[in-house]
Formats: sequence, C-alpha cells, structure tokens
Amino acid sequence: MLNLGKSAYTDPFLITTLQSVQLPLYPGLKVKLWSNYSHELAQMVTTGKLDMALVTAVPDTPTLSFLTVAEAPFYIALSKDDPLADRKELRFEDLQACKWILLASYVNPHVFEMIQKVASEKGITASDLHYVMTAEEASELVLAHKGAAFVPRDADWRIACDGITMRPMMEEQLRLVTRLATRSDSKNRLVSEFVRATGRRLRNIPSPQQDICL
Repeated sequence: MLNLGKSAYTDPFLITTLQSVQLPLYPGLKVKLWSNYSHELAQMVTTGKLDMALVTAVPDTPTLSFLTVAEAPFYIALSKDDPLADRKELRFEDLQACKWILLASYVNPHVFEMIQKVASEKGITASDLHYVMTAEEASELVLAHKGAAFVPRDADWRIACDGITMRPMMEEQLRLVTRLATRSDSKNRLVSEFVRATGRRLRNIPSPQQDICL
C-alpha cells in the first residue's frame, strides 16, 4: 500500500496516471489517496504520514525530493461580457484597478505570496480584494462583482461555463509547478521504484486536451 496525497486542485489526469502505475515486483500494489492543501501534504510527507504527495507551488526544502510532473500558468476567470474576455491572454498590467478574487492564504501560502510579490514589483493594485476557499466560490463572485479570479487551470475548467470564461496569465513568475514529493532520506524501495515508474509513464503519455466552455 502506498499513501498518496493530492489537493482538490490536482489535475485528475495525474491522479489517474499514478493510480495506473504497475510494478512487476509488487503485483498487489494499491494506491490510497489522501486530500489536503499542498503545503500540508508536503509536511505530511516530511513527517512520514504519507509516502508521497502531488503538490503544487511548494518551495524547495532539504527534507523532500521532487519529481516535476506538470507545469501550467495561472488562469484568470472572467465574466464573458468583461472587456478583458476579448483578449487571448492576460498580464498583470491588464488587471490594474480590477476587482481581484484570490484563494485565501491558507489554501496555498506560497501562491498567495507569489501573487502579492509580483503585483507589488510591477506596481499593480486591485480596486478591491475578495478571498475564497474554492473555485466555485470564486465563480459566484466573478458573476456578482465582475471580478477577475486567480485560479489554477484545473479549477478554472470546472467553472468556465454559464457566463464565465478563462484566459491564461502570461507571467513567468506565476507559473504553477506540480511535483511528486517524497522524503529525501527515504530508503523505501517501493517508493523509489514507484517514482521511477511514474516518471517513465508520464514521459510516454501525452496529457489529454480538455474541453472548455468559452
């Protein structure tokens, strides 16, 4: 049994891929999923509560080893009648004086700090700020306040319908990197074999395209 952590914003394709990994030396292998915020999952791997975890936007730490499995820009969820919806991609300058809808700091502290840092460096400010726990809460505020919601790609796909569209945020400093985290001092052969097999499988399987309601 391998205990694998994942967040509510982990791409389902990655989860399915990891669950399908087979190891000839471990024919009875089962992968048990645990959900939490990425930074909490990283801590659970460090303390040994989890064997590994798919984490997004977690800083490097000596206690963990990482295998990069996906990378994507932030996406901005907008009302379809927002003037910014006419653009194919967005930058921070486009969001000057807009109402921003952000995932609360405890959802992912590192992401929250990244957004604040890049906005400050560019001198970009919001006209108002709203904080939410989920993409679904963000969609309600987008429609109610015509705001711009900073949401991970997979979450945006879930809400990009019924009056809401999405555009990629083309800011190199705001790319979301998802990695498979394991303990750097782990001597567990099963974990090592699983990580290597995962790397091989992801290299050979293209990520599927998903439909978006535009």
